[in-house]
Amino acid sequence: MNECFYNSSYYRHIVVDCNMFTNNITDILCAGGTGVVHDYKAIILSFRGTQGGDQWNQEFDNLNIKVLFPGGGVVSKFYYNAFITVWNGGLKNDFLAAKNSFPGYELWVTGYSLGGAMAAMGATYISQMSYYDPKLIKLVTFGEMRIAMGATYISQMAYYDPKLIKLVTFGEMRIGDKAFADRVATLVPYAYRVVHNKDNIPHIVTVAEGYWHHKNEIWYNNEMTDDTVGRSFIECDEEESPNCSNRLPNTTYVSGDHHTYFQYQFICVKGLNLTIA
Repeated sequence: MNECFYNSSYYRHIVVDCNMFTNNITDILCAGGTGVVHDYKAIILSFRGTQGGDQWNQEFDNLNIKVLFPGGGVVSKFYYNAFITVWNGGLKNDFLAAKNSFPGYELWVTGYSLGGAMAAMGATYISQMSYYDPKLIKLVTFGEMRIAMGATYISQMAYYDPKLIKLVTFGEMRIGDKAFADRVATLVPYAYRVVHNKDNIPHIVTVAEGYWHHKNEIWYNNEMTDDTVGRSFIECDEEESPNCSNRLPNTTYVSGDHHTYFQYQFICVKGLNLTIA
């Protein structure tokens, strides 16, 4: 979490209307972007988290509306719609342009919260559709609920060799059922959900509602300060493990831990000032 990418290029920041209903609400927007880091030979897809109360309400007021995911499992319609509208809104074209320009590069897929959910779904979709070798896909998300769609979609659609896909999410919520979680494990072998201490978002969508977390969880049972990052965490390599953040009583989860991942501010030579907060 302390590195800047200098030898890199960025395609576009895609922002689309992802309101899944026909109404007068105009501020339900979803976003993602594509970049290339040449020093690491990696293409990066990243997705933005929730923006505003209207989007938040639509996410959580409609968890009972679900759709089939290509290749297996059932997922939240809102999260699937969030990913697919960004994908079809320009992200797919930028991703394919990068893939064709830099064959053999790994695919890193990441996002925070809602963005983590979209990232996980996307990576799986790309792998399933043969866009990328799953072994080259890496998924990393922050504050992700039970969803992880982007990486899953990418792997599912076989856009990429699964061996080249890496998925890491932060604060990811649950987004699909157990069958979908199993597909994530198959299509994106390198998949990790980072959870900060008592973050409530990974638990706000419940198993009782038919949702299930994919593996693997990296749980920082601390404040994620300089003396803990990178070494003081627990890794749980199973779905819904009782040994990571699931071990906490439901009454102890708090929103504050969702808003503070790693507590770093990055300033890079090219003028990038990125705050994870």
